[in-house]
Amino acid sequence: MNNINVLSLYRSILRCHRQLQEPMRSMGDQYVKSEWRLHKKVDIKTRSIFLKQWQQYLTFIELENKRKLKSTLNDNNQEIDETSQFSGKSLSEHEIQNLTKDQLFQLNKLKKETSNLFKD
Repeated sequence: MNNINVLSLYRSILRCHRQLQEPMRSMGDQYVKSEWRLHKKVDIKTRSIFLKQWQQYLTFIELENKRKLKSTLNDNNQEIDETSQFSGKSLSEHEIQNLTKDQLFQLNKLKKETSNLFKD
């Protein structure tokens, strides 16, 4: 993937986040920006895996946004309730077992931060 396509992927992800409600949008934007900064100068293999995973994320979030829009239209333009918010995707046992220590740390940190966002 050349630099133009990489930048396009990055921008597309941030554009999709515009459909998210706060605080998910700002948290998602911060996370994306941070991860992209951290992976700016990695080897080709790591870069390839990184971009593939972000492309899958973009596809997933685009489908989520379309699903929410369709649901909203089917409900005669009623407001979307909290249960229809973007909820993400669970990791399989295989995916969890293949995470590095750093990835597990980052995942737990993200889990903690998102839990704090929704505390009353």
